[in-house]
Amino acid sequence: MENTLDTVYRLDGGMRMDHVHTPAAWRRRSMLAALLCLTLALSGCTSTLGQLRPTGSAATLPPAAQPYSAPVGDASLDYTTLVDLYLPSLDGTHLVAQQAQLTLNRGRHPAETVLRALFTYEGNRQVQALGGTVRLQLAGVNPVEISCGVCTVTLAASALQLNHDAFYAVCQAIASTLAPFGISHVNILISGMAVAMDITASLPLGSITARPEADLADLWNQLDSRKPALGEDASQVSLTSTATLFFPTLEGTGLLAEPRDISFVGQTPAQLASGLISALSAGPQVLTSAAPMPDLNTLLLYAPQIRELQDTGGRIAMLYFCEDLEDRLRNSGLDMAGFLGSVTYTLTAFIPSLTAVECYVGGSLLTSVLTAENRMLTFPDGRMTRGDFAAYLKDVALLYFVQGDRLVASPRPVPYYEVKNPRYLLLQLMAGPTVSEAAAGRTSLLPAYLGDADILGFSAQDGVLLVNLSPSFATSSSSLDEAQERLLAYSMINTLCHATELRRIRFYFGGEPWDTVAGSLWWNGEFMENTSMVQP
Repeated sequence: MENTLDTVYRLDGGMRMDHVHTPAAWRRRSMLAALLCLTLALSGCTSTLGQLRPTGSAATLPPAAQPYSAPVGDASLDYTTLVDLYLPSLDGTHLVAQQAQLTLNRGRHPAETVLRALFTYEGNRQVQALGGTVRLQLAGVNPVEISCGVCTVTLAASALQLNHDAFYAVCQAIASTLAPFGISHVNILISGMAVAMDITASLPLGSITARPEADLADLWNQLDSRKPALGEDASQVSLTSTATLFFPTLEGTGLLAEPRDISFVGQTPAQLASGLISALSAGPQVLTSAAPMPDLNTLLLYAPQIRELQDTGGRIAMLYFCEDLEDRLRNSGLDMAGFLGSVTYTLTAFIPSLTAVECYVGGSLLTSVLTAENRMLTFPDGRMTRGDFAAYLKDVALLYFVQGDRLVASPRPVPYYEVKNPRYLLLQLMAGPTVSEAAAGRTSLLPAYLGDADILGFSAQDGVLLVNLSPSFATSSSSLDEAQERLLAYSMINTLCHATELRRIRFYFGGEPWDTVAGSLWWNGEFMENTSMVQP
Protein backbone atom coordinates (compact mmCIF):
# COMPACT_ATOMS: atom_id res chain seq x y z
CA MET A 1 0.00 0.00 0.00
CA GLU A 2 2.83 2.39 0.83
CA ASN A 3 4.51 1.73 -2.50
CA THR A 4 1.25 2.49 -4.31
CA LEU A 5 0.99 5.86 -2.61
CA ASP A 6 4.60 6.67 -3.38
CA THR A 7 3.92 6.28 -7.09
CA VAL A 8 0.93 8.65 -6.93
CA TYR A 9 2.40 11.72 -5.27
CA ARG A 10 5.92 12.90 -6.04
CA LEU A 11 8.22 15.23 -4.18
CA ASP A 12 8.85 17.22 -7.36
CA GLY A 13 5.35 18.59 -7.23
CA GLY A 14 3.43 16.29 -9.51
CA MET A 15 1.79 12.93 -10.08
CA ARG A 16 3.18 10.20 -12.31
CA MET A 17 1.20 9.70 -15.49
CA ASP A 18 3.16 6.75 -16.87
CA HIS A 19 0.29 4.27 -16.95
CA VAL A 20 -2.70 6.55 -17.46
CA HIS A 21 -3.67 7.95 -20.82
CA THR A 22 -7.25 9.23 -20.58
CA PRO A 23 -8.96 11.92 -18.45
CA ALA A 24 -11.60 9.37 -17.43
CA ALA A 25 -8.95 7.02 -16.14
CA TRP A 26 -7.42 9.88 -14.25
CA ARG A 27 -10.66 10.75 -12.60
CA ARG A 28 -11.04 7.14 -11.51
CA ARG A 29 -7.49 7.15 -10.19
CA SER A 30 -8.15 10.41 -8.32
CA MET A 31 -11.27 8.95 -6.69
CA LEU A 32 -9.38 5.82 -5.66
CA ALA A 33 -6.57 7.91 -4.22
CA ALA A 34 -9.04 10.00 -2.22
CA LEU A 35 -10.77 6.88 -0.85
CA LEU A 36 -7.38 5.41 0.00
CA CYS A 37 -6.36 8.55 1.91
CA LEU A 38 -9.62 8.46 3.86
CA THR A 39 -9.10 4.78 4.74
CA LEU A 40 -5.59 5.45 5.96
CA ALA A 41 -6.67 8.39 8.03
CA LEU A 42 -9.41 6.36 9.72
CA SER A 43 -7.04 3.46 10.41
CA GLY A 44 -4.44 5.70 12.04
CA CYS A 45 -1.69 5.14 9.42
CA THR A 46 -0.24 8.60 9.98
CA SER A 47 3.26 7.72 8.79
CA THR A 48 2.04 6.68 5.34
CA LEU A 49 -0.32 9.65 5.06
CA GLY A 50 2.59 11.98 5.79
CA GLN A 51 4.18 10.88 2.55
CA LEU A 52 1.30 12.53 0.74
CA ARG A 53 2.17 15.89 2.29
CA PRO A 54 5.94 16.19 2.09
CA THR A 55 7.55 18.98 4.04
CA GLY A 56 9.54 20.28 1.10
CA SER A 57 8.54 23.51 -0.65
CA ALA A 58 7.84 21.66 -3.89
CA ALA A 59 4.86 19.67 -2.68
CA THR A 60 1.66 19.36 -4.64
CA LEU A 61 -1.07 18.76 -2.09
CA PRO A 62 -4.22 16.70 -2.59
CA PRO A 63 -7.45 18.58 -3.34
CA ALA A 64 -8.96 20.49 -0.45
CA ALA A 65 -11.80 18.93 1.45
CA GLN A 66 -13.96 21.91 0.54
CA PRO A 67 -13.96 22.49 -3.22
CA TYR A 68 -13.52 26.05 -4.43
CA SER A 69 -15.29 27.77 -7.26
CA ALA A 70 -13.26 28.80 -10.25
CA PRO A 71 -13.05 32.62 -10.38
CA VAL A 72 -14.63 34.45 -13.29
CA GLY A 73 -12.99 37.83 -13.70
CA ASP A 74 -10.55 39.14 -11.16
CA ALA A 75 -12.56 38.56 -8.02
CA SER A 76 -11.55 39.93 -4.69
CA LEU A 77 -7.99 39.44 -3.53
CA ASP A 78 -8.90 41.28 -0.33
CA TYR A 79 -7.96 39.97 3.08
CA THR A 80 -8.42 41.30 6.58
CA THR A 81 -5.47 41.57 8.93
CA LEU A 82 -4.19 43.43 11.97
CA VAL A 83 -1.77 46.27 11.23
CA ASP A 84 0.40 48.25 13.65
CA LEU A 85 -0.16 51.99 13.22
CA TYR A 86 2.52 54.10 14.94
CA LEU A 87 1.32 57.31 16.57
CA PRO A 88 2.90 59.77 19.03
CA SER A 89 2.36 59.15 22.72
CA LEU A 90 0.25 61.63 24.68
CA ASP A 91 3.39 63.45 25.84
CA GLY A 92 4.89 63.31 22.33
CA THR A 93 8.12 61.66 23.46
CA HIS A 94 7.89 58.41 21.52
CA LEU A 95 5.80 56.35 19.11
CA VAL A 96 3.27 53.79 20.28
CA ALA A 97 1.91 51.00 18.08
CA GLN A 98 -1.87 50.76 17.85
CA GLN A 99 -3.41 47.72 16.21
CA ALA A 100 -6.08 48.32 13.61
CA GLN A 101 -7.98 45.76 11.56
CA LEU A 102 -7.66 46.69 7.91
CA THR A 103 -8.81 45.19 4.65
CA LEU A 104 -5.86 44.98 2.25
CA ASN A 105 -5.53 43.64 -1.29
CA ARG A 106 -2.93 41.08 -2.32
CA GLY A 107 -2.84 42.52 -5.83
CA ARG A 108 -1.36 45.88 -4.81
CA HIS A 109 0.97 47.33 -2.22
CA PRO A 110 -0.85 48.16 1.04
CA ALA A 111 1.03 51.44 1.73
CA GLU A 112 -1.69 53.85 0.60
CA THR A 113 -4.46 52.00 2.46
CA VAL A 114 -2.36 51.81 5.62
CA LEU A 115 -1.46 55.52 5.50
CA ARG A 116 -5.08 56.59 5.10
CA ALA A 117 -5.89 54.55 8.20
CA LEU A 118 -2.96 56.15 10.05
CA PHE A 119 -4.10 59.68 9.19
CA THR A 120 -7.67 59.08 10.34
CA TYR A 121 -6.83 57.20 13.56
CA GLU A 122 -8.32 59.07 16.50
CA GLY A 123 -6.46 59.64 19.72
CA ASN A 124 -7.10 57.57 22.82
CA ARG A 125 -5.64 57.12 26.30
CA GLN A 126 -2.30 56.04 24.86
CA VAL A 127 -1.73 58.12 21.72
CA GLN A 128 -2.68 61.37 20.08
CA ALA A 129 -3.95 61.71 16.56
CA LEU A 130 -1.13 62.11 14.04
CA GLY A 131 -0.58 65.80 13.47
CA GLY A 132 -2.73 66.76 16.46
CA THR A 133 -5.34 69.26 15.34
CA VAL A 134 -3.85 69.45 11.83
CA ARG A 135 -5.71 67.20 9.43
CA LEU A 136 -3.22 65.23 7.37
CA GLN A 137 -4.18 64.03 3.91
CA LEU A 138 -2.56 62.44 0.91
CA ALA A 139 -2.44 64.68 -2.15
CA GLY A 140 -1.93 64.42 -5.88
CA VAL A 141 -2.62 61.87 -8.58
CA ASN A 142 0.13 59.56 -7.28
CA PRO A 143 0.30 60.30 -3.55
CA VAL A 144 2.19 57.09 -2.72
CA GLU A 145 4.97 55.95 -5.05
CA ILE A 146 7.07 52.86 -4.37
CA SER A 147 10.27 51.72 -6.01
CA CYS A 148 12.73 49.14 -4.70
CA GLY A 149 11.75 49.57 -1.06
CA VAL A 150 11.63 53.37 -1.21
CA CYS A 151 8.27 55.04 -0.66
CA THR A 152 7.63 58.66 -1.63
CA VAL A 153 4.58 60.11 0.13
CA THR A 154 2.99 63.38 -0.95
CA LEU A 155 0.97 65.20 1.70
CA ALA A 156 -1.55 68.00 1.24
CA ALA A 157 -0.58 71.61 2.03
CA SER A 158 -2.21 71.38 5.48
CA ALA A 159 0.99 69.69 6.73
CA LEU A 160 2.74 73.07 6.40
CA GLN A 161 0.88 74.18 9.55
CA LEU A 162 3.06 71.87 11.64
CA ASN A 163 6.22 73.02 13.36
CA HIS A 164 9.42 71.41 12.12
CA ASP A 165 9.73 69.05 15.12
CA ALA A 166 6.05 68.07 14.92
CA PHE A 167 6.38 67.43 11.19
CA TYR A 168 9.43 65.28 11.81
CA ALA A 169 7.43 63.20 14.31
CA VAL A 170 4.81 62.69 11.57
CA CYS A 171 7.55 61.52 9.19
CA GLN A 172 8.87 59.03 11.74
CA ALA A 173 5.35 57.70 12.34
CA ILE A 174 4.89 57.17 8.59
CA ALA A 175 8.26 55.40 8.21
CA SER A 176 7.65 53.13 11.21
CA THR A 177 4.16 52.20 10.05
CA LEU A 178 5.32 51.32 6.53
CA ALA A 179 8.49 49.41 7.52
CA PRO A 180 6.77 46.02 8.04
CA PHE A 181 5.57 46.17 4.42
CA GLY A 182 9.02 46.11 2.86
CA ILE A 183 9.65 49.87 2.93
CA SER A 184 13.24 50.66 3.92
CA HIS A 185 13.26 54.43 3.23
CA VAL A 186 10.62 57.13 3.03
CA ASN A 187 10.60 60.51 1.27
CA ILE A 188 7.96 63.00 2.41
CA LEU A 189 6.83 65.76 0.06
CA ILE A 190 4.25 68.48 0.66
CA SER A 191 2.31 69.57 -2.42
CA GLY A 192 4.93 67.84 -4.56
CA MET A 193 7.95 69.56 -2.98
CA ALA A 194 10.61 68.36 -0.56
CA VAL A 195 10.49 70.13 2.79
CA ALA A 196 13.20 72.16 4.51
CA MET A 197 13.68 71.42 8.21
CA ASP A 198 14.90 74.89 9.17
CA ILE A 199 13.68 78.45 8.75
CA THR A 200 16.41 79.27 6.22
CA ALA A 201 15.16 76.49 3.90
CA SER A 202 18.64 74.95 3.78
CA LEU A 203 18.35 71.67 5.70
CA PRO A 204 16.73 68.84 3.69
CA LEU A 205 14.77 66.08 5.38
CA GLY A 206 16.27 63.43 3.13
CA SER A 207 15.22 59.80 2.97
CA ILE A 208 14.40 58.61 6.46
CA THR A 209 14.30 55.14 7.98
CA ALA A 210 12.05 53.72 10.66
CA ARG A 211 13.12 54.28 14.28
CA PRO A 212 10.01 53.17 16.21
CA GLU A 213 11.79 52.60 19.54
CA ALA A 214 13.80 55.84 19.59
CA ASP A 215 13.04 58.97 21.55
CA LEU A 216 11.44 61.48 19.17
CA ALA A 217 13.18 64.45 20.79
CA ASP A 218 16.57 62.77 20.41
CA LEU A 219 15.91 62.01 16.75
CA TRP A 220 14.82 65.57 16.09
CA ASN A 221 17.86 67.03 17.89
CA GLN A 222 20.17 64.86 15.78
CA LEU A 223 18.63 66.24 12.60
CA ASP A 224 18.39 69.80 13.88
CA SER A 225 22.07 69.84 14.83
CA ARG A 226 23.04 69.56 11.15
CA LYS A 227 21.54 72.91 10.16
CA PRO A 228 23.63 76.08 9.86
CA ALA A 229 23.78 78.08 13.06
CA LEU A 230 22.11 81.48 13.20
CA GLY A 231 24.11 83.83 11.00
CA GLU A 232 26.29 81.02 9.65
CA ASP A 233 26.87 80.78 5.90
CA ALA A 234 25.07 77.66 4.67
CA SER A 235 27.60 77.25 1.87
CA GLN A 236 30.29 76.63 4.47
CA VAL A 237 28.38 74.00 6.47
CA SER A 238 28.90 70.47 5.18
CA LEU A 239 26.14 67.90 5.36
CA THR A 240 25.88 64.12 5.19
CA SER A 241 22.39 62.93 4.44
CA THR A 242 20.56 60.03 2.83
CA ALA A 243 19.04 60.85 -0.54
CA THR A 244 17.16 58.72 -3.04
CA LEU A 245 18.77 58.48 -6.46
CA PHE A 246 16.59 57.47 -9.40
CA PHE A 247 18.42 55.60 -12.17
CA PRO A 248 17.14 54.76 -15.66
CA THR A 249 16.41 51.10 -16.29
CA LEU A 250 18.49 49.00 -18.66
CA GLU A 251 15.65 49.03 -21.19
CA GLY A 252 15.47 52.83 -20.97
CA THR A 253 11.76 53.03 -20.22
CA GLY A 254 11.71 53.38 -16.46
CA LEU A 255 13.28 54.69 -13.26
CA LEU A 256 14.39 52.72 -10.21
CA ALA A 257 15.16 54.10 -6.75
CA GLU A 258 18.32 53.54 -4.73
CA PRO A 259 19.00 55.28 -1.38
CA ARG A 260 22.50 56.61 -0.93
CA ASP A 261 24.40 58.37 1.88
CA ILE A 262 25.88 61.50 0.30
CA SER A 263 28.36 64.03 1.65
CA PHE A 264 27.65 67.60 0.50
CA VAL A 265 30.27 70.35 0.75
CA GLY A 266 27.59 72.87 1.68
CA GLN A 267 23.86 73.27 2.19
CA THR A 268 22.87 75.79 -0.44
CA PRO A 269 20.37 74.41 -2.97
CA ALA A 270 22.97 74.70 -5.74
CA GLN A 271 25.50 72.69 -3.69
CA LEU A 272 22.86 70.06 -2.98
CA ALA A 273 22.14 69.82 -6.71
CA SER A 274 25.86 69.42 -7.50
CA GLY A 275 26.22 66.67 -4.91
CA LEU A 276 23.25 64.77 -6.32
CA ILE A 277 24.58 65.07 -9.88
CA SER A 278 27.93 63.64 -8.77
CA ALA A 279 26.19 60.81 -6.90
CA LEU A 280 24.17 59.94 -10.02
CA SER A 281 27.40 59.90 -12.02
CA ALA A 282 28.74 57.14 -9.79
CA GLY A 283 25.96 54.90 -11.07
CA PRO A 284 23.87 52.34 -9.20
CA GLN A 285 25.60 50.36 -6.46
CA VAL A 286 22.87 47.82 -5.67
CA LEU A 287 20.39 47.83 -8.54
CA THR A 288 21.03 45.18 -11.17
CA SER A 289 18.25 46.35 -13.50
CA ALA A 290 19.47 49.95 -13.69
CA ALA A 291 21.77 51.37 -16.32
CA PRO A 292 25.26 52.73 -15.59
CA MET A 293 25.62 56.48 -15.86
CA PRO A 294 28.22 58.63 -17.60
CA ASP A 295 30.02 61.34 -15.65
CA LEU A 296 27.32 63.98 -15.75
CA ASN A 297 29.75 66.69 -14.72
CA THR A 298 31.50 66.27 -18.09
CA LEU A 299 28.16 66.84 -19.81
CA LEU A 300 27.48 70.09 -17.92
CA LEU A 301 28.82 73.40 -19.19
CA TYR A 302 28.34 75.08 -15.81
CA ALA A 303 27.59 74.06 -12.26
CA PRO A 304 23.87 73.66 -11.48
CA GLN A 305 22.08 76.91 -10.69
CA ILE A 306 18.97 77.55 -8.60
CA ARG A 307 16.39 80.25 -9.28
CA GLU A 308 13.96 81.42 -6.61
CA LEU A 309 10.38 81.95 -7.84
CA GLN A 310 9.25 85.21 -6.31
CA ASP A 311 5.68 85.15 -7.65
CA THR A 312 4.60 81.58 -6.84
CA GLY A 313 7.26 80.50 -4.37
CA GLY A 314 9.45 77.49 -4.75
CA ARG A 315 12.67 76.95 -6.68
CA ILE A 316 13.77 75.81 -10.10
CA ALA A 317 17.03 74.04 -10.87
CA MET A 318 18.76 75.06 -14.10
CA LEU A 319 21.14 72.62 -15.77
CA TYR A 320 23.23 73.66 -18.77
CA PHE A 321 24.32 70.68 -20.88
CA CYS A 322 26.59 70.42 -23.88
CA GLU A 323 25.11 70.64 -27.38
CA ASP A 324 25.72 66.98 -28.23
CA LEU A 325 24.08 65.72 -25.01
CA GLU A 326 21.68 63.31 -26.72
CA ASP A 327 24.40 61.72 -28.86
CA ARG A 328 26.68 61.24 -25.86
CA LEU A 329 23.85 59.71 -23.85
CA ARG A 330 23.02 57.38 -26.71
CA ASN A 331 26.65 56.28 -26.89
CA SER A 332 26.40 55.46 -23.19
CA GLY A 333 23.28 53.36 -23.81
CA LEU A 334 20.89 55.86 -22.23
CA ASP A 335 17.54 57.14 -23.46
CA MET A 336 17.18 60.93 -23.34
CA ALA A 337 13.74 60.89 -21.69
CA GLY A 338 14.86 58.35 -19.08
CA PHE A 339 17.91 60.46 -18.29
CA LEU A 340 15.85 63.62 -17.83
CA GLY A 341 13.42 61.73 -15.59
CA SER A 342 16.33 60.44 -13.51
CA VAL A 343 17.64 63.95 -12.89
CA THR A 344 14.20 65.48 -12.24
CA TYR A 345 13.05 62.80 -9.81
CA THR A 346 16.36 62.81 -7.92
CA LEU A 347 16.57 66.59 -7.45
CA THR A 348 12.91 67.21 -6.59
CA ALA A 349 12.81 64.40 -3.99
CA PHE A 350 15.61 65.98 -1.94
CA ILE A 351 16.19 69.71 -2.50
CA PRO A 352 13.77 71.75 -0.36
CA SER A 353 11.07 73.68 -2.25
CA LEU A 354 12.32 72.56 -5.66
CA THR A 355 9.31 72.40 -7.98
CA ALA A 356 10.88 71.83 -11.40
CA VAL A 357 14.04 71.43 -13.45
CA GLU A 358 15.00 73.38 -16.58
CA CYS A 359 17.50 71.82 -18.96
CA TYR A 360 19.41 73.84 -21.52
CA VAL A 361 21.10 71.95 -24.36
CA GLY A 362 23.69 74.02 -26.21
CA GLY A 363 22.16 77.16 -24.70
CA SER A 364 18.59 76.36 -25.83
CA LEU A 365 15.85 75.58 -23.33
CA LEU A 366 14.57 72.02 -23.80
CA THR A 367 10.78 72.00 -24.20
CA SER A 368 10.16 68.50 -25.56
CA VAL A 369 11.78 65.11 -25.95
CA LEU A 370 10.99 61.93 -27.85
CA THR A 371 10.70 58.86 -25.64
CA ALA A 372 11.98 55.36 -26.42
CA GLU A 373 8.37 54.45 -27.30
CA ASN A 374 8.27 57.28 -29.90
CA ARG A 375 6.00 59.37 -27.69
CA MET A 376 6.56 63.10 -27.42
CA LEU A 377 6.94 64.53 -23.94
CA THR A 378 6.38 68.29 -23.77
CA PHE A 379 7.30 70.64 -20.94
CA PRO A 380 5.34 73.92 -20.73
CA ASP A 381 7.77 76.82 -20.29
CA GLY A 382 10.56 74.24 -20.31
CA ARG A 383 9.89 73.23 -16.70
CA MET A 384 10.18 69.50 -16.08
CA THR A 385 8.24 68.26 -13.04
CA ARG A 386 7.82 64.92 -11.29
CA GLY A 387 4.43 64.56 -12.90
CA ASP A 388 5.98 64.61 -16.37
CA PHE A 389 7.84 61.38 -15.59
CA ALA A 390 5.39 59.68 -13.22
CA ALA A 391 4.76 56.89 -15.75
CA TYR A 392 8.47 56.08 -15.69
CA LEU A 393 8.65 55.07 -12.05
CA LYS A 394 9.11 51.33 -11.71
CA ASP A 395 9.41 48.69 -9.04
CA VAL A 396 11.01 45.29 -9.51
CA ALA A 397 9.00 42.08 -9.85
CA LEU A 398 10.60 38.65 -9.92
CA LEU A 399 9.62 36.66 -13.01
CA TYR A 400 10.72 33.05 -13.17
CA PHE A 401 11.97 32.15 -16.65
CA VAL A 402 13.59 28.98 -17.94
CA GLN A 403 17.35 28.82 -18.27
CA GLY A 404 18.69 25.44 -19.27
CA ASP A 405 16.98 22.81 -17.15
CA ARG A 406 16.27 25.16 -14.24
CA LEU A 407 14.32 28.29 -13.45
CA VAL A 408 15.96 31.64 -12.84
CA ALA A 409 14.49 34.57 -10.93
CA SER A 410 14.68 37.48 -13.34
CA PRO A 411 14.20 40.99 -11.85
CA ARG A 412 11.81 42.82 -14.17
CA PRO A 413 11.13 46.58 -13.80
CA VAL A 414 7.35 47.02 -13.95
CA PRO A 415 5.00 49.88 -13.05
CA TYR A 416 5.11 50.10 -9.26
CA TYR A 417 1.34 49.71 -8.95
CA GLU A 418 1.48 46.43 -10.94
CA VAL A 419 4.26 44.70 -9.02
CA LYS A 420 1.80 42.50 -7.09
CA ASN A 421 -0.92 42.19 -9.75
CA PRO A 422 -1.14 38.49 -10.73
CA ARG A 423 -2.82 39.20 -14.08
CA TYR A 424 -0.15 41.69 -15.11
CA LEU A 425 2.68 39.38 -14.06
CA LEU A 426 1.24 36.39 -15.87
CA LEU A 427 0.93 38.53 -19.01
CA GLN A 428 4.59 39.47 -18.58
CA LEU A 429 5.48 35.77 -18.52
CA MET A 430 3.43 35.25 -21.68
CA ALA A 431 5.23 38.13 -23.39
CA GLY A 432 8.50 36.35 -22.72
CA PRO A 433 11.97 37.66 -21.91
CA THR A 434 13.16 41.14 -22.79
CA VAL A 435 16.11 41.64 -25.12
CA SER A 436 18.58 41.73 -22.24
CA GLU A 437 16.96 38.71 -20.55
CA ALA A 438 17.05 36.72 -23.79
CA ALA A 439 20.70 37.65 -24.23
CA ALA A 440 21.32 36.11 -20.79
CA GLY A 441 19.86 32.81 -22.01
CA ARG A 442 16.39 33.06 -20.50
CA THR A 443 13.36 31.62 -22.30
CA SER A 444 9.67 31.05 -21.66
CA LEU A 445 7.55 27.94 -22.22
CA LEU A 446 4.32 29.94 -22.19
CA PRO A 447 3.09 30.32 -25.78
CA ALA A 448 3.47 33.92 -26.93
CA TYR A 449 0.14 33.86 -28.80
CA LEU A 450 -1.77 33.53 -25.53
CA GLY A 451 -3.01 36.80 -24.10
CA ASP A 452 -5.26 38.57 -21.67
CA ALA A 453 -8.38 36.73 -22.93
CA ASP A 454 -6.78 33.44 -21.82
CA ILE A 455 -6.66 34.60 -18.20
CA LEU A 456 -10.25 34.06 -17.07
CA GLY A 457 -9.89 35.18 -13.49
CA PHE A 458 -8.17 35.23 -10.11
CA SER A 459 -9.37 35.06 -6.54
CA ALA A 460 -7.97 34.16 -3.13
CA GLN A 461 -9.71 31.96 -0.56
CA ASP A 462 -8.35 30.50 2.66
CA GLY A 463 -4.82 31.47 1.72
CA VAL A 464 -5.06 29.77 -1.70
CA LEU A 465 -4.68 31.68 -4.97
CA LEU A 466 -7.24 30.40 -7.48
CA VAL A 467 -6.22 30.80 -11.11
CA ASN A 468 -8.69 30.21 -13.93
CA LEU A 469 -7.13 29.91 -17.39
CA SER A 470 -8.66 29.14 -20.76
CA PRO A 471 -8.69 25.56 -22.14
CA SER A 472 -6.49 26.92 -24.94
CA PHE A 473 -3.84 27.59 -22.32
CA ALA A 474 -3.83 23.92 -21.36
CA THR A 475 -4.07 22.44 -24.86
CA SER A 476 -1.26 24.69 -26.12
CA SER A 477 1.03 22.95 -23.62
CA SER A 478 -0.11 19.39 -24.28
CA SER A 479 3.00 18.46 -26.27
CA LEU A 480 5.49 19.33 -23.51
CA ASP A 481 7.62 16.59 -22.03
CA GLU A 482 7.78 15.99 -18.29
CA ALA A 483 10.67 18.36 -17.60
CA GLN A 484 9.14 21.11 -19.71
CA GLU A 485 5.74 20.75 -18.05
CA ARG A 486 7.29 21.15 -14.61
CA LEU A 487 9.23 24.22 -15.75
CA LEU A 488 6.08 25.72 -17.27
CA ALA A 489 4.04 25.10 -14.13
CA TYR A 490 6.57 26.42 -11.65
CA SER A 491 7.49 29.47 -13.70
CA MET A 492 3.90 30.57 -13.05
CA ILE A 493 3.65 29.20 -9.51
CA ASN A 494 6.88 30.73 -8.23
CA THR A 495 6.12 34.08 -9.85
CA LEU A 496 2.59 34.31 -8.44
CA CYS A 497 3.46 32.99 -4.97
CA HIS A 498 6.26 35.51 -4.60
CA ALA A 499 4.08 38.42 -5.73
CA THR A 500 0.95 37.65 -3.71
CA GLU A 501 2.74 36.17 -0.65
CA LEU A 502 0.37 33.19 -0.82
CA ARG A 503 1.83 29.72 -0.37
CA ARG A 504 -0.66 27.65 -2.35
CA ILE A 505 -2.15 27.83 -5.86
CA ARG A 506 -4.97 25.91 -7.59
CA PHE A 507 -5.49 25.96 -11.34
CA TYR A 508 -8.67 25.71 -13.36
CA PHE A 509 -9.04 25.57 -17.11
CA GLY A 510 -12.26 26.91 -18.55
CA GLY A 511 -13.71 26.92 -15.03
CA GLU A 512 -12.99 23.23 -14.40
CA PRO A 513 -10.19 21.38 -12.62
CA TRP A 514 -8.09 19.28 -15.01
CA ASP A 515 -6.23 16.19 -13.95
CA THR A 516 -3.56 16.61 -16.58
CA VAL A 517 -2.27 19.10 -19.14
CA ALA A 518 0.65 17.31 -20.80
CA GLY A 519 0.47 13.93 -19.08
CA SER A 520 3.22 14.29 -16.45
CA LEU A 521 1.90 16.50 -13.67
CA TRP A 522 -1.30 16.12 -11.70
CA TRP A 523 -2.95 19.57 -11.85
CA ASN A 524 -6.06 18.83 -9.78
CA GLY A 525 -4.46 19.71 -6.47
CA GLU A 526 -2.75 22.58 -4.69
CA PHE A 527 0.71 23.58 -5.83
CA MET A 528 3.32 25.18 -3.61
CA GLU A 529 6.33 27.31 -4.48
CA ASN A 530 9.30 25.21 -5.60
CA THR A 531 12.58 26.90 -4.75
CA SER A 532 14.64 23.78 -5.49
CA MET A 533 14.10 24.33 -9.23
CA VAL A 534 15.62 27.82 -9.14
CA GLN A 535 19.24 28.45 -10.02
CA PRO A 536 21.20 30.17 -7.26
